[in-house]
Amino acid sequence: MKVLHVDTSIEWRGGQTQLLELVRRQPGEVHVAMRGDSPVVEAMQRTGAEVHLMPKSRRVRAAWSVRRIAQRTGVDLVAAHTSHAHAAAAFCGRPLVVHRRVDFSIRGPLSARKYAVPTGFVAVSEAVRQVLIGAGVREDRIEVVFDGVDATNALPHVGAGGIGALGALVEHKGHHVLIDAMTEITGRLRIGGAGPLWKPLQSAIDGLDLGSRVQLVGPVRSKWAFLADLDVLVHPSIEEGLGQVIIEAMAAGVPVVASRAGGICEVVEDGVTGRLVTPGSASELAGAIRAVFDEPELTARMVVAARAVAAQRFGVQRMMEQTMAAYERLLG
Repeated sequence: MKVLHVDTSIEWRGGQTQLLELVRRQPGEVHVAMRGDSPVVEAMQRTGAEVHLMPKSRRVRAAWSVRRIAQRTGVDLVAAHTSHAHAAAAFCGRPLVVHRRVDFSIRGPLSARKYAVPTGFVAVSEAVRQVLIGAGVREDRIEVVFDGVDATNALPHVGAGGIGALGALVEHKGHHVLIDAMTEITGRLRIGGAGPLWKPLQSAIDGLDLGSRVQLVGPVRSKWAFLADLDVLVHPSIEEGLGQVIIEAMAAGVPVVASRAGGICEVVEDGVTGRLVTPGSASELAGAIRAVFDEPELTARMVVAARAVAAQRFGVQRMMEQTMAAYERLLG
């Protein structure tokens, strides 16, 4: 199968990592259309796929660009990996499969028309699948494929680095809840990542007089080094499609505390592979973080179980094979 993947993002987040892992392993002729100012371009070019650079515009020019690339390459399928890519590829003249990673609700007549166009969808979790069904997408047009994590570069877990969170500084990631939780517990917190909420989060840290214990460290150069140093990875999302960093922490042997948001419950089994709390509850979050340190034997058992789950359910080869099988099924 000849596939054209379309990604219009100018950030490197979980979706872009998953696309890279998919393209590296996908058999057959692979094409990728992305913006020239994407931080992923060089890494994508090293995969051996044919990379087509799109204009920076996300609207009409992007749509014409995708259509021309699809016609010129003669691909069997176009796969859109962002919301803007979905819009740009809507009239590409080829079967279209849309990857959806977020569990945000879909509202409005324009969204309804947009989501009626694709041949099918690949949802990152059952939670995301239910959002699509709620938007009117037929169940037989949706396939669920979990993220895949390649832990071959994971470093030995040494801990002693305190509490950590890793993700974009955006509202739905819930970092403000974690900062509030730090008023109820001792220890250090490092939050890795960048985004539009940097200044509001820093203001919250300063306002709670937590500057000596809570630090925004910015973009992390090596996620595996960051994770290896942590005593616990906390992921306090209010909404979450799946939670790739949670899987990475599990694979690296790092204890996990997370919220029961979206697809996270499909990754973490509370009390077995990690600890889950109510989204938005700072007090529950603080209690779960304390339990990691107060119940070391249980925490150690959870880490062992989590590592096994990460290896069995969330491998990159499995993700690629299931994605290709989903494409085949959706094309009929």
